[in-house]
Amino acid sequence: MDQDSLSLAMEKSGLDIRKFFNSSGKAYRERNLKEVVGGLSIKEAAKIISEDSMLLKRPLLIGEDRVVVGFSEEDYKSLIEDLV
Repeated sequence: MDQDSLSLAMEKSGLDIRKFFNSSGKAYRERNLKEVVGGLSIKEAAKIISEDSMLLKRPLLIGEDRVVVGFSEEDYKSLIEDLV
């Protein structure tokens, strides 16, 4: 995902940017991002993730009114109900 699209998704979501990082992944641990993610701006976080797609928590659903990061059955049901 490109940096601009990811920045927009982060802003739209209203979520803490840490939610967008795959914190259980190898790339996250190797880059010791746990220590720095909390202090990043949306633009900085989007740049880091866009440079290494393994850092992005998946799935990422971007709807018209909301963004869902990671799998949550409740969130998916709610999102589908909103679409129907």
